[in-house]
Amino acid sequence: MRTYTVNGVAQMLDVDQETVRRWIRRGKLEAEGADTSRGVPKKVTEDSLRTFASSNKKYSDRIAEALGSAAMTAAAAIAGAAASSPAVVGAAATAAAATTPLLGISGAIVAGFNIAKLIDAAKAQGVDLGDLASGIASTAEAYQHAITEKKSQIAKLEVEIEADQEAFNRCGECLNKIYAAIEAEKSGFDSSQEV
Repeated sequence: MRTYTVNGVAQMLDVDQETVRRWIRRGKLEAEGADTSRGVPKKVTEDSLRTFASSNKKYSDRIAEALGSAAMTAAAAIAGAAASSPAVVGAAATAAAATTPLLGISGAIVAGFNIAKLIDAAKAQGVDLGDLASGIASTAEAYQHAITEKKSQIAKLEVEIEADQEAFNRCGECLNKIYAAIEAEKSGFDSSQEV
């Protein structure tokens, strides 16, 4: 699984490195491997970033985009390897497998690459099909979570729109009454004496 340094995470999320270190110290972002010079763990896994994204909506899009880019890079390498000569297959698939074979293949599936070739390339690199299925299931679960979250946001927006529409309608009614009163004043009619 791909890992990121504190600096890499900071760049990905466009925050200061100290912010990332603080998240790690406070347990908001899991990391592994102690950096003895600062006493702060220095490696953050993709799983840790996904967990962090699920509880920090502000950064979830950036993380998804960054991890998706890594997935597409690995998937493209595997896809290219599957269509290339044996020498290129070995080099490209090894590079892809070293980064994120499961995420890469899942990303490739989403992008619509030739699945049979990707599976063959993954098998050639010794990726267990059960692990492949687990990786794809995790990807599907992440998409399902994103869909549920977006539907929830849509529902919330619909409620807000309805409330705003009611307020807008009340403003219109109020304006109509005020304009009617102005017209009545101009014509000398006192609307306050209406029965």
